[in-house]
Amino acid sequence: ENSHVLPPLLAQEEKQRPQQVKLQIPAPTLQRTPLSGLSARNRQVLLESMSPPFDEQRQTVQLQNHLVVCGMPVNVGEFLRPLTSIRSTTPILFITEQEPSNSQLEQICQTSGGAGTQSNMWNKSTWSGLKVFLMYAPPLHPSSMRRAGIGAASRIVLLAENVGETPVGREVGMEDAPVVFAHRFLSQEFPDKLSNTVAELIVDESIVFFNDSIRLDGAEASIYLQPSFAEGGVYCSALCISMLVQAYYNPHLLSIVGALLCSRITNDMPEEPHLNSAATHRSPVEVTQEKVLPHLAGKKYSELLSYYVAQKDLVPLGLYRTEGLRRFTYTNPSPDTLVKADDLVFVLTRLDDV
Repeated sequence: ENSHVLPPLLAQEEKQRPQQVKLQIPAPTLQRTPLSGLSARNRQVLLESMSPPFDEQRQTVQLQNHLVVCGMPVNVGEFLRPLTSIRSTTPILFITEQEPSNSQLEQICQTSGGAGTQSNMWNKSTWSGLKVFLMYAPPLHPSSMRRAGIGAASRIVLLAENVGETPVGREVGMEDAPVVFAHRFLSQEFPDKLSNTVAELIVDESIVFFNDSIRLDGAEASIYLQPSFAEGGVYCSALCISMLVQAYYNPHLLSIVGALLCSRITNDMPEEPHLNSAATHRSPVEVTQEKVLPHLAGKKYSELLSYYVAQKDLVPLGLYRTEGLRRFTYTNPSPDTLVKADDLVFVLTRLDDV
Protein backbone atom coordinates (compact mmCIF):
# COMPACT_ATOMS: atom_id res chain seq x y z
CA GLU A 1 0.00 0.00 0.00
CA ASN A 2 1.34 3.41 -0.92
CA SER A 3 2.58 5.58 1.92
CA HIS A 4 2.40 9.37 1.90
CA VAL A 5 3.89 12.29 3.77
CA LEU A 6 1.05 13.91 5.72
CA PRO A 7 0.99 17.50 7.05
CA PRO A 8 2.18 18.26 10.63
CA LEU A 9 -1.42 19.18 11.48
CA LEU A 10 -2.43 15.58 10.86
CA ALA A 11 0.61 14.24 12.69
CA GLN A 12 -0.28 16.33 15.74
CA GLU A 13 -3.90 15.21 15.58
CA GLU A 14 -2.74 11.60 15.45
CA LYS A 15 -0.84 11.98 18.72
CA GLN A 16 -3.98 13.24 20.43
CA ARG A 17 -6.33 10.74 18.75
CA PRO A 18 -7.08 7.43 20.50
CA GLN A 19 -4.83 4.81 18.95
CA GLN A 20 -7.51 3.04 16.95
CA VAL A 21 -5.95 3.86 13.60
CA LYS A 22 -2.19 3.72 13.20
CA LEU A 23 -0.53 5.56 10.34
CA GLN A 24 3.03 5.02 9.18
CA ILE A 25 4.33 8.54 8.60
CA PRO A 26 7.69 8.51 6.77
CA ALA A 27 10.37 11.09 7.38
CA PRO A 28 9.69 14.44 5.64
CA THR A 29 11.12 14.78 2.15
CA LEU A 30 11.66 17.70 -0.18
CA GLN A 31 10.20 15.72 -3.05
CA ARG A 32 6.56 16.42 -3.85
CA THR A 33 4.46 13.41 -2.90
CA PRO A 34 1.16 13.27 -4.84
CA LEU A 35 -2.00 12.15 -3.07
CA SER A 36 -3.58 10.62 -6.17
CA GLY A 37 -3.09 7.13 -4.69
CA LEU A 38 -4.20 8.03 -1.16
CA SER A 39 -5.97 5.09 0.47
CA ALA A 40 -9.57 5.50 1.58
CA ARG A 41 -8.56 5.05 5.23
CA ASN A 42 -5.80 7.65 5.15
CA ARG A 43 -8.00 10.03 3.17
CA GLN A 44 -10.72 9.79 5.81
CA VAL A 45 -8.27 10.44 8.64
CA LEU A 46 -6.89 13.41 6.72
CA LEU A 47 -10.36 14.86 6.23
CA GLU A 48 -11.22 14.32 9.89
CA SER A 49 -8.11 16.24 10.88
CA MET A 50 -9.57 19.24 9.04
CA SER A 51 -12.83 19.21 11.01
CA PRO A 52 -13.16 22.45 13.00
CA PRO A 53 -13.77 22.39 16.77
CA PHE A 54 -17.52 22.68 17.29
CA ASP A 55 -19.63 24.04 20.16
CA GLU A 56 -22.65 21.74 20.36
CA GLN A 57 -24.49 24.07 22.72
CA ARG A 58 -24.18 27.14 20.53
CA GLN A 59 -24.17 25.15 17.30
CA THR A 60 -21.21 27.08 15.90
CA VAL A 61 -17.56 26.36 15.23
CA GLN A 62 -15.14 27.31 17.99
CA LEU A 63 -12.93 29.61 15.95
CA GLN A 64 -12.06 33.27 16.43
CA ASN A 65 -10.86 35.86 13.91
CA HIS A 66 -10.99 33.25 11.17
CA LEU A 67 -11.52 33.52 7.42
CA VAL A 68 -14.81 32.00 6.27
CA VAL A 69 -14.87 30.95 2.61
CA CYS A 70 -18.35 30.08 1.38
CA GLY A 71 -17.47 27.65 -1.39
CA MET A 72 -14.47 25.60 -2.50
CA PRO A 73 -12.30 26.93 -5.36
CA VAL A 74 -11.34 24.31 -7.93
CA ASN A 75 -7.73 25.52 -7.77
CA VAL A 76 -7.70 26.02 -4.01
CA GLY A 77 -3.91 26.17 -4.00
CA GLU A 78 -3.95 29.38 -6.05
CA PHE A 79 -6.57 30.79 -3.69
CA LEU A 80 -4.34 30.09 -0.69
CA ARG A 81 -1.05 31.16 -2.28
CA PRO A 82 -1.27 34.88 -1.33
CA LEU A 83 -1.98 33.89 2.29
CA THR A 84 1.02 31.58 2.17
CA SER A 85 3.17 34.43 0.87
CA ILE A 86 2.50 36.55 3.96
CA ARG A 87 2.75 33.52 6.29
CA SER A 88 -0.75 34.10 7.57
CA THR A 89 -1.74 32.56 10.90
CA THR A 90 -5.46 33.20 10.35
CA PRO A 91 -7.53 29.98 10.51
CA ILE A 92 -9.36 29.32 7.23
CA LEU A 93 -12.75 27.60 7.18
CA PHE A 94 -14.15 26.38 3.85
CA ILE A 95 -17.89 25.69 3.69
CA THR A 96 -18.57 23.11 1.00
CA GLU A 97 -21.22 20.52 0.23
CA GLN A 98 -18.80 17.99 -1.24
CA GLU A 99 -15.54 16.54 -0.01
CA PRO A 100 -12.51 17.98 -1.79
CA SER A 101 -10.89 15.89 -4.49
CA ASN A 102 -7.46 14.32 -3.94
CA SER A 103 -6.00 17.08 -6.10
CA GLN A 104 -7.55 19.76 -3.88
CA LEU A 105 -6.38 17.91 -0.77
CA GLU A 106 -2.85 17.88 -2.14
CA GLN A 107 -2.96 21.62 -2.72
CA ILE A 108 -4.26 22.23 0.79
CA CYS A 109 -1.56 19.99 2.30
CA GLN A 110 1.14 21.88 0.46
CA THR A 111 0.06 25.17 2.05
CA SER A 112 -0.55 23.73 5.53
CA GLY A 113 2.90 22.28 6.13
CA GLY A 114 2.50 19.08 4.11
CA ALA A 115 4.61 17.12 1.68
CA GLY A 116 4.97 19.74 -1.04
CA THR A 117 7.99 21.94 -1.54
CA GLN A 118 5.84 24.93 -0.54
CA SER A 119 5.97 23.79 3.09
CA ASN A 120 9.77 23.81 3.17
CA MET A 121 10.19 27.44 2.17
CA TRP A 122 10.29 28.81 5.73
CA ASN A 123 11.49 27.86 9.16
CA LYS A 124 8.88 25.61 10.79
CA SER A 125 9.66 27.15 14.21
CA THR A 126 8.19 30.49 13.12
CA TRP A 127 5.50 29.41 10.66
CA SER A 128 4.18 25.88 10.14
CA GLY A 129 1.66 26.52 7.38
CA LEU A 130 -1.94 27.61 7.02
CA LYS A 131 -4.56 26.24 9.38
CA VAL A 132 -7.30 24.92 7.07
CA PHE A 133 -10.66 23.51 8.21
CA LEU A 134 -13.60 22.05 6.26
CA MET A 135 -17.30 22.28 7.14
CA TYR A 136 -19.82 20.36 5.03
CA ALA A 137 -23.00 22.38 4.41
CA PRO A 138 -24.65 24.47 1.67
CA PRO A 139 -22.02 27.22 1.28
CA LEU A 140 -24.23 30.29 0.89
CA HIS A 141 -27.14 29.30 3.13
CA PRO A 142 -27.79 31.53 6.19
CA SER A 143 -27.82 28.56 8.58
CA SER A 144 -24.43 27.44 7.25
CA MET A 145 -22.91 30.86 7.77
CA ARG A 146 -24.24 31.00 11.32
CA ARG A 147 -22.72 27.58 12.07
CA ALA A 148 -19.45 28.83 10.60
CA GLY A 149 -19.36 31.54 13.26
CA ILE A 150 -19.31 34.53 10.93
CA GLY A 151 -20.04 36.77 13.91
CA ALA A 152 -16.52 36.03 15.16
CA ALA A 153 -14.88 35.91 11.71
CA SER A 154 -12.31 38.45 10.56
CA ARG A 155 -13.07 38.01 6.85
CA ILE A 156 -15.85 36.45 4.77
CA VAL A 157 -15.57 35.40 1.12
CA LEU A 158 -18.71 34.60 -0.90
CA LEU A 159 -17.76 32.52 -3.94
CA ALA A 160 -20.01 32.21 -6.97
CA GLU A 161 -20.96 28.77 -8.20
CA ASN A 162 -18.58 27.34 -10.78
CA VAL A 163 -19.52 28.29 -14.31
CA GLY A 164 -21.33 25.38 -15.92
CA GLU A 165 -22.64 24.08 -12.59
CA THR A 166 -25.67 26.34 -12.31
CA PRO A 167 -28.60 24.19 -11.13
CA VAL A 168 -31.10 23.10 -13.73
CA GLY A 169 -34.18 25.29 -13.73
CA ARG A 170 -32.47 28.52 -12.68
CA GLU A 171 -33.28 31.33 -15.09
CA VAL A 172 -30.61 32.86 -17.29
CA GLY A 173 -29.33 36.02 -15.63
CA MET A 174 -29.83 34.58 -12.15
CA GLU A 175 -26.37 33.01 -11.89
CA ASP A 176 -25.44 35.31 -9.02
CA ALA A 177 -28.68 34.89 -7.05
CA PRO A 178 -27.12 32.75 -4.24
CA VAL A 179 -24.31 35.27 -3.68
CA VAL A 180 -26.73 38.23 -3.80
CA PHE A 181 -29.06 36.63 -1.21
CA ALA A 182 -26.10 35.71 1.02
CA HIS A 183 -24.85 39.31 0.83
CA ARG A 184 -28.33 40.60 1.66
CA PHE A 185 -28.45 38.25 4.67
CA LEU A 186 -25.15 39.64 5.95
CA SER A 187 -26.30 43.23 5.46
CA GLN A 188 -29.40 42.57 7.57
CA GLU A 189 -28.06 40.25 10.27
CA PHE A 190 -24.35 41.14 10.43
CA PRO A 191 -24.00 44.66 8.97
CA ASP A 192 -20.71 45.19 10.82
CA LYS A 193 -19.19 42.37 8.74
CA LEU A 194 -19.91 43.89 5.32
CA SER A 195 -16.72 45.95 5.30
CA ASN A 196 -14.77 42.69 5.70
CA THR A 197 -16.75 40.71 3.12
CA VAL A 198 -15.68 39.98 -0.45
CA ALA A 199 -18.29 38.70 -2.93
CA GLU A 200 -17.61 37.13 -6.32
CA LEU A 201 -19.99 37.79 -9.20
CA ILE A 202 -20.30 36.12 -12.58
CA VAL A 203 -22.29 38.93 -14.21
CA ASP A 204 -21.18 42.56 -13.74
CA GLU A 205 -24.73 43.90 -13.65
CA SER A 206 -25.57 41.82 -10.56
CA ILE A 207 -23.87 44.46 -8.44
CA VAL A 208 -27.04 46.57 -8.63
CA PHE A 209 -28.71 44.09 -6.25
CA PHE A 210 -26.12 44.76 -3.53
CA ASN A 211 -27.31 48.28 -2.92
CA ASP A 212 -30.51 50.01 -4.02
CA SER A 213 -28.59 53.20 -4.77
CA ILE A 214 -26.33 51.60 -7.40
CA ARG A 215 -27.16 52.40 -11.01
CA LEU A 216 -25.15 51.09 -13.95
CA ASP A 217 -25.88 53.87 -16.41
CA GLY A 218 -24.31 57.05 -17.65
CA ALA A 219 -20.66 57.80 -16.93
CA GLU A 220 -20.46 55.25 -14.10
CA ALA A 221 -21.79 52.28 -16.05
CA SER A 222 -18.79 50.09 -15.22
CA ILE A 223 -18.64 47.89 -12.15
CA TYR A 224 -15.04 49.05 -11.70
CA LEU A 225 -16.24 52.59 -10.89
CA GLN A 226 -18.55 51.47 -8.08
CA PRO A 227 -17.63 52.13 -4.41
CA SER A 228 -18.15 48.45 -3.55
CA PHE A 229 -15.46 47.47 -6.07
CA ALA A 230 -13.05 50.21 -4.93
CA GLU A 231 -13.49 49.05 -1.32
CA GLY A 232 -12.64 45.47 -2.29
CA GLY A 233 -16.11 44.25 -1.39
CA VAL A 234 -17.00 42.78 -4.77
CA TYR A 235 -15.24 41.55 -7.87
CA CYS A 236 -16.32 39.87 -11.07
CA SER A 237 -14.70 36.69 -12.35
CA ALA A 238 -14.69 38.26 -15.83
CA LEU A 239 -11.94 40.55 -14.52
CA CYS A 240 -9.50 37.63 -14.76
CA ILE A 241 -10.38 37.13 -18.41
CA SER A 242 -9.94 40.84 -19.07
CA MET A 243 -6.49 40.83 -17.46
CA LEU A 244 -5.44 37.77 -19.47
CA VAL A 245 -6.43 39.51 -22.70
CA GLN A 246 -4.56 42.65 -21.66
CA ALA A 247 -1.51 40.59 -20.69
CA TYR A 248 -1.40 39.10 -24.19
CA TYR A 249 -0.67 42.55 -25.60
CA ASN A 250 1.21 43.84 -22.51
CA PRO A 251 3.15 40.90 -20.99
CA HIS A 252 4.68 43.13 -18.29
CA LEU A 253 1.24 43.28 -16.63
CA LEU A 254 1.72 39.72 -15.35
CA SER A 255 4.56 40.81 -13.07
CA ILE A 256 2.52 43.74 -11.73
CA VAL A 257 -0.58 41.63 -11.12
CA GLY A 258 1.53 38.94 -9.46
CA ALA A 259 3.10 41.52 -7.16
CA LEU A 260 -0.34 42.88 -6.26
CA LEU A 261 -1.79 39.45 -5.48
CA CYS A 262 1.18 38.32 -3.39
CA SER A 263 1.83 41.62 -1.62
CA ARG A 264 2.31 41.41 2.13
CA ILE A 265 0.18 44.54 2.57
CA THR A 266 -2.98 43.94 4.62
CA ASN A 267 -5.30 46.14 6.66
CA ASP A 268 -4.55 44.29 9.90
CA MET A 269 -0.93 43.11 9.76
CA PRO A 270 1.97 45.58 9.76
CA GLU A 271 4.66 45.02 7.19
CA GLU A 272 7.57 42.87 8.30
CA PRO A 273 10.79 43.80 6.48
CA HIS A 274 12.06 40.21 6.35
CA LEU A 275 8.99 39.01 4.45
CA ASN A 276 9.87 39.74 0.84
CA SER A 277 6.96 38.12 -0.98
CA ALA A 278 8.00 39.37 -4.40
CA ALA A 279 11.46 37.89 -4.05
CA THR A 280 9.95 34.61 -2.87
CA HIS A 281 7.99 34.39 -6.12
CA ARG A 282 10.89 35.67 -8.20
CA SER A 283 8.99 38.69 -9.43
CA PRO A 284 10.95 41.65 -10.86
CA VAL A 285 8.70 44.11 -9.03
CA GLU A 286 7.15 44.51 -5.60
CA VAL A 287 4.16 46.53 -4.37
CA THR A 288 4.65 48.39 -1.10
CA GLN A 289 2.71 51.00 0.81
CA GLU A 290 4.04 54.27 2.20
CA LYS A 291 2.70 57.12 4.28
CA VAL A 292 2.31 60.47 2.56
CA LEU A 293 5.37 62.64 3.12
CA PRO A 294 4.52 65.81 5.08
CA HIS A 295 5.51 68.20 2.30
CA LEU A 296 3.15 66.39 -0.14
CA ALA A 297 0.03 66.53 2.05
CA GLY A 298 -2.51 68.87 0.52
CA LYS A 299 -0.70 68.90 -2.82
CA LYS A 300 -2.07 67.62 -6.13
CA TYR A 301 -1.57 63.97 -7.02
CA SER A 302 0.37 65.05 -10.12
CA GLU A 303 2.98 66.64 -7.82
CA LEU A 304 3.22 63.45 -5.75
CA LEU A 305 3.64 61.40 -8.92
CA SER A 306 6.39 63.67 -10.23
CA TYR A 307 8.25 63.58 -6.91
CA TYR A 308 8.18 59.77 -6.63
CA VAL A 309 9.27 59.21 -10.24
CA ALA A 310 11.98 61.90 -10.35
CA GLN A 311 13.31 61.81 -6.78
CA LYS A 312 12.70 58.25 -5.57
CA ASP A 313 12.67 56.27 -8.84
CA LEU A 314 9.35 54.70 -7.79
CA VAL A 315 5.98 54.50 -9.58
CA PRO A 316 2.87 55.36 -7.52
CA LEU A 317 -0.16 53.24 -8.48
CA GLY A 318 -2.77 54.98 -6.39
CA LEU A 319 -3.91 55.89 -2.89
CA TYR A 320 -5.50 53.95 -0.05
CA ARG A 321 -7.96 56.38 1.50
CA THR A 322 -10.14 56.39 4.61
CA GLU A 323 -13.35 58.42 4.76
CA GLY A 324 -15.27 57.76 7.94
CA LEU A 325 -15.89 54.01 8.15
CA ARG A 326 -15.14 53.49 4.48
CA ARG A 327 -11.70 52.39 3.29
CA PHE A 328 -11.04 52.14 -0.41
CA THR A 329 -8.34 51.99 -3.07
CA TYR A 330 -8.18 55.05 -5.32
CA THR A 331 -6.27 53.80 -8.37
CA ASN A 332 -4.70 56.22 -10.84
CA PRO A 333 -6.30 59.38 -9.38
CA SER A 334 -6.83 62.36 -11.62
CA PRO A 335 -3.91 64.86 -11.63
CA ASP A 336 -5.94 67.47 -9.69
CA THR A 337 -6.83 65.09 -6.83
CA LEU A 338 -5.67 66.56 -3.52
CA VAL A 339 -3.54 64.20 -1.43
CA LYS A 340 -4.59 63.86 2.22
CA ALA A 341 -2.18 63.56 5.11
CA ASP A 342 -3.69 60.22 6.21
CA ASP A 343 -3.59 58.68 2.72
CA LEU A 344 -1.33 55.74 2.01
CA VAL A 345 0.49 55.48 -1.32
CA PHE A 346 0.71 52.22 -3.27
CA VAL A 347 4.17 52.14 -4.81
CA LEU A 348 5.63 49.85 -7.47
CA THR A 349 9.27 49.06 -6.70
CA ARG A 350 11.78 47.43 -9.04
CA LEU A 351 13.85 44.65 -7.47
CA ASP A 352 17.32 44.90 -8.97
CA ASP A 353 18.52 41.62 -7.40
CA VAL A 354 15.94 39.44 -9.21
